[in-house]
Amino acid sequence: MQLLEKVLADSEDDSLEIETLDELAKTPELRTVTQLNLSEVILGREGAAVLFGSRFLDSIQYVALSDEDSQLEIMNLLVQASMPGLRHLEMRGYMQAALGDEGVGVLVESALSSKLESLALFNCRIGAKGAAGLAAAKGLVNLRHLRLGGGSYSHNEIAAEGAEAIATSESLSGLTLLDFNFNGIGDAGVEALGKSRSLTKLTNLYLEGNGFGYQGFKHLCVSDMLDRVEVLVLSHNELTSRAVEGLVTAAPPRLKTLWFYHNQIDDKGVRILVNSPLAEQLQSINLRQVGMSDQGAESVLAARGLDGLQELYVGLNDLSQESHSALLRRFGSALLG
Repeated sequence: MQLLEKVLADSEDDSLEIETLDELAKTPELRTVTQLNLSEVILGREGAAVLFGSRFLDSIQYVALSDEDSQLEIMNLLVQASMPGLRHLEMRGYMQAALGDEGVGVLVESALSSKLESLALFNCRIGAKGAAGLAAAKGLVNLRHLRLGGGSYSHNEIAAEGAEAIATSESLSGLTLLDFNFNGIGDAGVEALGKSRSLTKLTNLYLEGNGFGYQGFKHLCVSDMLDRVEVLVLSHNELTSRAVEGLVTAAPPRLKTLWFYHNQIDDKGVRILVNSPLAEQLQSINLRQVGMSDQGAESVLAARGLDGLQELYVGLNDLSQESHSALLRRFGSALLG
């Protein structure tokens, strides 16, 4: 839609003029728009009131917001908007203006919750109470993707209590993607996931930066949860070669992407992984900053089951130029930083 593109392109200092938004909201052409991506601009409370008050939002399926204004008030306006086709919602918070547990409550108590298929709440200051609210929500039965992660400075902290609530939720049993990155769930939270009887359909599981080690991870390795998982992200935790042993023994049958980035699995863990039957099915392996030396690189070079690799990350390890060159010769463009 040309008008929407012009509005976003003409915005100065990432802010939108109310007059411009009012013009946009009154334009019937807005009915042709399916995606409302406002993640790069500041909508503000007044702007949200104008835009979400439009009569022409019938075709909107996806909304992305990233605002420095009160997201709680914006959420109240959003759930009252007439967007019958909305199925995908993404919000990214900023410090004190973030959505918070109260904002989660507004969402799950609204009619919108029953329509959502994907929900991403990044850096929104969501704690265990907010996670429990999501878990208890009867309306989220159609939700398939739930992202509560963020970067290394995530402002969500659902902790073990929140992870357990979601792991035992019957309403969220249809999830295929779960993102708990940087949420402080620890060993107890991962254990709760491993013992879950509800989350049996997951294909993508993101657990980066949660401070867990083998004590929690071992419960995941012996659970049925991994049977369908194709993408498993374990970066920035406290895992060692023992965790690698547990995973290759579990041998998740559909696993294609495995990230161990920033775990101390060392050369032993690398050797166990690349010489296992599990390695033969993997398409992407991230071994950045895992304590690998030239000895580990030799194991990778000698492994016979890695011909299907499309991505191999080995950066930030203590590798000689000779090892790196040898890896490059074998894996070519699949070798990444």
